Amino acid sequence: MNTAGGPAVARRSILLWVLGAGAGIAVAAFEASRLFGSHHSASAYDDLLALLPDRDSAAIVGKAAAHLTPSSDGDAAALRRDLKQHGLTQLAVADAVADRLAEVHGWLLPDSLASLCVLAARSA
Repeated sequence: MNTAGGPAVARRSILLWVLGAGAGIAVAAFEASRLFGSHHSASAYDDLLALLPDRDSAAIVGKAAAHLTPSSDGDAAALRRDLKQHGLTQLAVADAVADRLAEVHGWLLPDSLASLCVLAARSA
């Protein structure tokens, strides 16, 4: 209670206000990083690379897989056609079932995913 005769301000309301303001700032910072985060230069493969959840990580994998999976514009066109028909998940499962796999530093990747990663590396 305020002994100077002014209105009493509860500590709880100040604490709630500070916590609310902090949460608002955190949300704004998170959204700003999404809006103004890393942007990639335009490439001929943007429609394919949009399927990747993390293009930067895919580019790192693609650099390691570049010697295993040849990726030309013809491969990109075939991949684009297959992805329109089946989608990435179904295509990756079909690759795994058919034993179309690429080994990248001990990891086995479906060829379709490895090809996407190589395209990400080429356009990085």
